[in-house]
Amino acid sequence: MKRLLTVSMFIAILLPVLVMPGVSCTNPSPALSTPHPPLQAPVQASPVKQDAGNEKATQDTSSEDSTDQPVRKMEKDLFDRVNKVRTDKGLHPLTFDDTAYQAAMAHSLDMARRKYFAHKSPEGHSVTYRLGQLDFEFINTTWGENIAMNHNFPDPAGATLKGWIDSPGHYKNMVKKEYQYSAIAIVKTEEEKYYFTQVFWGKL
Repeated sequence: MKRLLTVSMFIAILLPVLVMPGVSCTNPSPALSTPHPPLQAPVQASPVKQDAGNEKATQDTSSEDSTDQPVRKMEKDLFDRVNKVRTDKGLHPLTFDDTAYQAAMAHSLDMARRKYFAHKSPEGHSVTYRLGQLDFEFINTTWGENIAMNHNFPDPAGATLKGWIDSPGHYKNMVKKEYQYSAIAIVKTEEEKYYFTQVFWGKL
């Protein structure tokens, strides 16, 4: 009986786990709007003014530790897969944006290090706060956020994409036509847990 219990516990530990929060979104408006998270749903807000115009930001991974390269590749692959969902619906693809990446990475790192999973930090800071720390211009801008966490999936990015597509709130963020810029940041812990954050924004 003791041996059976041990085996059962081992199997349970290895089962894949996908955690989907509510959607964090704010409605687009010329002024700053307040995000209201559902499920741990996606977050949406309003479009941003960018001095660089349509110039594409590029992600520099040359200084990354080699052990991080597979995770950086996973970020790019998932970003491309999200764009395929958009283009299959006749929408323009999202352009990688460094400000979105910094905000996304700050949140993925914080969730992984402090072992929580929510759009808001324990202090109550949302994606709006994180963007504000990066001097983001909120006027005439819409913005949003999707997050996910999973464990023991052979394809963590694929599991996350499916979860976002199957969740109406997350999917709405993925295919929102007003979004033009985005980035995905992934953090992998020593326990093989993956924390995903995607930040979106666009000009109104």
